[in-house]
Order: sequence, then structure tokens, then C-alpha cells
Amino acid sequence: MVRALRNKTGNPPSRRWAAVALGGATLAVLLWWQGAALIASVYGPPRHVETRAAGPVPTPSALQQSAAAIRKKAFAACLGQSWVLCQDELDRASALDPAGDRDAKVQAARKRIEEALAAAAAAPDAAGDAVGR
Repeated sequence: MVRALRNKTGNPPSRRWAAVALGGATLAVLLWWQGAALIASVYGPPRHVETRAAGPVPTPSALQQSAAAIRKKAFAACLGQSWVLCQDELDRASALDPAGDRDAKVQAARKRIEEALAAAAAAPDAAGDAVGR
């Protein structure tokens, strides 16, 4: 019965499958080890997509300079009593340079904005009370 399972070369099937499995495993290891080089040799090197925006990346000092210019506009708006514009500009500058918000001049401007907006919100109520009497 054992003779019936032998192939033409005289080897039992288990040895044949072992040789095929060993060859497959060897091929898999070679592809894993040198697969990228093989693919690059056939298809060329991989193409990388540029992910950052065109132009130089802004440095922290450039961001601080931009924030300082925006704060200068905000202070001018505060002097003109354009409180909402002043607050918006200070918020824009804070997004670029959060550390600059700790400056005493910025803190004073924010306090003045808060007071002015609170007074403006209370003023219609006072006027409405006066008109309603």
C-alpha cells in the first residue's frame, strides 16, 4: 500500500509537500525582506504627495510679529471705542500668540472692553426704564 502512494521519483508525498512548503516559506521571507526593492525596480520609486502648504513654514517669531501687529490694530480700535472690533482683533492675536495675552496692556484692554460692553448692555435697560415711566 505504501508503494501506491509514492510518486514517479520514488519519494513519498510528505517529502514532496515539505519541499514545496519550504520553498514557499523561503519565497515569502525573500519577498518580505526585499519586496520593496523588487517593487521599486519594477514600478519605480514611490511618489510622495506634498502635504504641507506651499511657502515657508512660519516660525514662532513670525507668528509673534503678526500677533503684535494685530494687537496694535486692536489697541487703535479700543482708542476709537470700537469695542467689538478691539475684542475680535485681540482674539485673533491670541490665536497666533497665546503668551502675548499675558501682557499687562492686553489685560487692561480686555478689562476695558468688558466694562464698556457691560455698560452698553445696561444702557438700553436704563433708557427703557426712563422711557417707560
